[in-house]
Amino acid sequence: MAHRGWYLDGERAGRFAARVTAAEGMLEIALEDADETLRWPLEEIRALGDTAAGQERLVLRLPGQDPRLVLEDAGTVAWARSACPKLTARSRDPAGLRRVLLWSGGAAAVLALLLFAAIPLLSNRMARWIPPAAEARLGAAIRDQAGLFFDAPEGEARWCSDRAGLAALGKMADRLTRGADLPYPLEIAVLNAPAVNAFAAPGGHVVVMRGLLDGAESAEEVAAVLAHELGHVAHRDPARLALRSAGTAAVLGLAAGDVMGAAAIAAAARALSDAHYARDAETAADAYAAERLAAAGVSPAALASFFDRMAAEAGGGSRLAALFASHPALGERSRAAREAAAHSADRPVLSPAEWAALQQVCRRTRARP
Repeated sequence: MAHRGWYLDGERAGRFAARVTAAEGMLEIALEDADETLRWPLEEIRALGDTAAGQERLVLRLPGQDPRLVLEDAGTVAWARSACPKLTARSRDPAGLRRVLLWSGGAAAVLALLLFAAIPLLSNRMARWIPPAAEARLGAAIRDQAGLFFDAPEGEARWCSDRAGLAALGKMADRLTRGADLPYPLEIAVLNAPAVNAFAAPGGHVVVMRGLLDGAESAEEVAAVLAHELGHVAHRDPARLALRSAGTAAVLGLAAGDVMGAAAIAAAARALSDAHYARDAETAADAYAAERLAAAGVSPAALASFFDRMAAEAGGGSRLAALFASHPALGERSRAAREAAAHSADRPVLSPAEWAALQQVCRRTRARP
């Protein structure tokens, strides 16, 4: 017994009246106006959408193909549901799968191009175009975000504010920057965190952590680390690194629905606090530090001794050695600093009282009630 339906092939206009029968595992579709008969395997036929649940209309197809068979008679629909055993089964759609893979592969290639080529290139150029005031605001936001990564001791403030200690740090910075041509005013803050670290943020912001003050053996070692960070400030390295990190986070954040910029600021803060600079940027910052120390009458040998001690302690997992763990080889840096110290003066950068005050800058800080 033949049943009736309508056939649409997706290429020719209109629809064709069709007589439909089933035999030997095949559905035969005879087009009355085209003198053409099509054969579909019953096991492969699927119902389009959720039409298999209805009794008034059923649209059949083969996976990955455009033609459709439309059955509208209730008796014919019931017959097709019994004749085709897998109307609602999931099926692989090779053509659809290929399209998905092609699109996803293309999207991944574009994303990789953005992350590893376009964003780094643009960040280097954009760093030169950012107005100093805007860069300072960006740096303040990044500095504050970076501070949230570290917990202050119980009962103490996150940012250290002892006047005598900050005055000593300011005196050290003034001596190191005298005669220097920095792109913006320097803003130094002390973070009440045990990490032996210091880092620069865009716009002239520099953060010194309490752990560095605790771990340094002299004020000159702190001055050496500070001078290194001043090198990054002078070369605007933090702006480039922040834009590169924030740009990557922005691309990924947009894909995840983050359009407020929080992820970008957090990514930049994490990258800067971890000091993930390129090797040539670190080498240039070391050279700048040696120059500033010599100009301030502080021997760059302090930088060399600091590197030597870090190298010696690196094998024991020292927190101090972690400061420049990702930087160029400490031995190379130490040799370069000693060469710069050969003809340099060596005057104390702080008095003993000032150094003691700097070391106490956080211990005298208490959280506000």
